[in-house]
Amino acid sequence: MRIGMFVDCYEPIINGVTTEVKELKKTLEGMGHEVFLFVPKAPGYAEEERVYRFSSVPFIFQPEHRFTSPFPLKILKAVDTLNLDVIHIHTPFNVGWMGLYKSAKLGIPAIFTHHTFWEDYLHYFPILPPGIARKVAYWLYHLFADRSKYIIAPGREAKKRLEKIGITTPVEVIPGGIDLELFSPFGGEKIRKSALGEKGEYLLIYAGRLGKEKNLDYLISMMGDLYKRDSGVRLLIVGDGPVRHDLENRVKELGIKDAVIFQGYVPREKIGPYYAASDLLVFSSHTETQGVVLVESLACGTPVIAVDAEAQNELLSGRGCGILVEGGPEDFGRITFGLLHDPDRLKRMSEEGLKAARSYSRQSMGEKTLDIYRKALTKPEKNSKK
Repeated sequence: MRIGMFVDCYEPIINGVTTEVKELKKTLEGMGHEVFLFVPKAPGYAEEERVYRFSSVPFIFQPEHRFTSPFPLKILKAVDTLNLDVIHIHTPFNVGWMGLYKSAKLGIPAIFTHHTFWEDYLHYFPILPPGIARKVAYWLYHLFADRSKYIIAPGREAKKRLEKIGITTPVEVIPGGIDLELFSPFGGEKIRKSALGEKGEYLLIYAGRLGKEKNLDYLISMMGDLYKRDSGVRLLIVGDGPVRHDLENRVKELGIKDAVIFQGYVPREKIGPYYAASDLLVFSSHTETQGVVLVESLACGTPVIAVDAEAQNELLSGRGCGILVEGGPEDFGRITFGLLHDPDRLKRMSEEGLKAARSYSRQSMGEKTLDIYRKALTKPEKNSKK
């Protein structure tokens, strides 16, 4: 099968969408299919086979992301020559519009993956009042849904939210898969020793983008309380982003500079040992549609403690591999303290996490995605008569 994927962020830009698209491309190609990506150029990008890049400029309110022209003529002509079977759109913005246009023009079925609820990210779009921006987001969801054969949502809660706003296109739940060969409980000894230093005993980890929507000030406040309870606890923050400087200042204000380590960005293929080195993954975001880092951590035998939100609830509830916290930072710190000092429970949670992570293999998710492609190729048009 020949698959065209349209996405507005890709390497060297690193975020959850980039990771999922890269994993899906790698998986489908490993299964014998050809995947063509249509993505923006970004400083420092590397040429890659079957990846078409076109001009872009930094998004004024979030310079790490790119704003592109939706209809670059050279790329449009290239799409015509590829004999694509399906078009898979991963963005409701400019690049996605090009995918919709080519789907309609060439009669190729479109599938839309809804990675992000943009109404939770309105702080990146300050030019519109929140009420209007939310309506624009819903309008975009409907526009892409109405022109796609299927929508892929990363979780059941994401599917419910789409259906709640009136989406009638079939929504299939397919979480992003992970490469289980990259994530295992082994290889973290040196990282743990370095992070803990001479006085540390317990290691927490946060992995992901350092953005406002990740609610990371909550974790820093939690560490301020937890450090008072046990000065042997350390928090390793793996990742980078626009609020890093603010978080570093907050750490200084709380007097916990010795307890929080800002590791910076680590390539995904090298991050497994960081999870394996840690006792717990701590997670505070309220805006995830899946939370792939939670699955990665479980695959490394590291249990999760997270704020109670849709994606975390769906992944952790009833599995015995994580704890959901409804309260504030002090509640989170108190529960974390108790868990760190209960090694038998930590061990049980680690074992349950390893079991849970197996169902998220990228091979399994690739097969489910292919099944959607096949159904899209045989599904009649919405306005066709049987």
